[in-house]
Amino acid sequence: MLEYIAVGVLLVAAIYGGALALAKLWLRAMRPADRGVRVIPVRGHREDLEHLLRAIEPPVLLWDVGLDEDSRALARRLCADVPDAVVVEENTEDLLAVLETLNSARK
Repeated sequence: MLEYIAVGVLLVAAIYGGALALAKLWLRAMRPADRGVRVIPVRGHREDLEHLLRAIEPPVLLWDVGLDEDSRALARRLCADVPDAVVVEENTEDLLAVLETLNSARK
């Protein structure tokens, strides 16, 4: 009797795992190829900027909406090292111009 229960549990786990794997493959195949530019507003003192930039796929646009001087200098230094990463000051017109430039460069 215990053998039948063990086989049943293993069968259910195998079916569940197979369904999860198929769902993950299906979702990966169906996601759009072009994900666009990620705009991340940052403000205050941010020591996690390097982690933030490395964790997100380029292109990334850091929108400075009030970073302190140390964090702004760190953001500029990091964006110089990471391809397709840009820091934009608070000005909205600059943000729109950089977005258009990044989008046109990707096409």
